[in-house]
Amino acid sequence: MNKLDRATNHTLKLSHLIHLRGVSGVYSISCPVTNTVVYIGLSCNVFTRFKSHINAYDHKTPVGKWMNECKQTGIVPIFELLQELPFEKVGFKSRTGRKAELKWIKHFKSKGLAELNVYMYPVRDFKVK
Repeated sequence: MNKLDRATNHTLKLSHLIHLRGVSGVYSISCPVTNTVVYIGLSCNVFTRFKSHINAYDHKTPVGKWMNECKQTGIVPIFELLQELPFEKVGFKSRTGRKAELKWIKHFKSKGLAELNVYMYPVRDFKVK
């Protein structure tokens, strides 16, 4: 069985992700064909955010377009929680959440991954050590 067969030979069941309901933090989306991280995100509710990615509501962004392509070809992306954060630290204006997300984006970008993360936050606002 080749990589593409393995990537399309299973179905995404939201019940596999139910343990993330109400969990806040930084998450990754990976391609099962290449087994590489393609996107890093931050959410107050990772489970709900995964559902919106699956439904590709934001089809104008790079990750939304990629998710639509996956849907059309039957490929099921891999979702993973990278870092859990307290809910109050994840809001849009929270420096803690944005710093954590930026740290993970920089980590994966340094390895040539997370190519769908094209919008970077101003470093002057969210410096990561």
